[in-house]
Amino acid sequence: MSEINPEKLLEESETLEKGTGADLVLYLLGGFGLFLLAGILVGPLFDEITLGLTTLSIIFNLLFVGGSAYILGIRRNKISWKQLGIKPVVWKWEYILLAGVLAVALMPIRSAIGLLVQMAIEGGVDSLIQRENLLSAGGLTWGGFLVMFIGVGILAPISEELYFRGLLHDWFRQRWGMWASIIASSVFFGLAHFDSIGVLVSSFIMGIAMAYVYEKTKTLWITIAIHIITNSIAVFLLYLSMIVVEYFDIPGL
Repeated sequence: MSEINPEKLLEESETLEKGTGADLVLYLLGGFGLFLLAGILVGPLFDEITLGLTTLSIIFNLLFVGGSAYILGIRRNKISWKQLGIKPVVWKWEYILLAGVLAVALMPIRSAIGLLVQMAIEGGVDSLIQRENLLSAGGLTWGGFLVMFIGVGILAPISEELYFRGLLHDWFRQRWGMWASIIASSVFFGLAHFDSIGVLVSSFIMGIAMAYVYEKTKTLWITIAIHIITNSIAVFLLYLSMIVVEYFDIPGL
């Protein structure tokens, strides 16, 4: 695999057009805004959380979040595949190990912190249960599992990394430096997962960790891998719990 050359990345960044304040507004409205608006408009059409609603949410994520990173960023020469470390493919075995370790290590830490904040502010986990219902809308079926695994476990992480760690982080990085851009992009990443205060906090922590990793490795491939591993584990654990409840008939569940 190709090695990262910082000098070439610097040369590449100098040929790109610097984002303006109007660009940031466009990024937020075109990606984040349209995704939220689509959910607000479509949500009332469903009486309950169904696999169809969850599938539409995944499609909106790909169209508006990932789509805006490509159309508003790549196509307009604001960011490039090379700058993001996407092309040529830059990979090392230690990256694979790091992605796996960070994904597994981050899950209990950020989940515990998110749960503590959730309990402290809301005093319960009702909003967390709603998120679980969204992910398990397909029921204990192969169709539901495949939609969740492919959509939530694989496609959504790619889409979100291009947008949050790519498009938004790059805009903030041009102006505010490393740590301010890490915090800013992570705030928006958390807000995008505002199913509950606990999920927001957990996502914010995850965003900080992945933005920092991106800064140090100069490739989105590793943050995409971390995100995919994290989401896939969550999907597998959710369906495993559904299997346990279904086939072992655990009282109270």
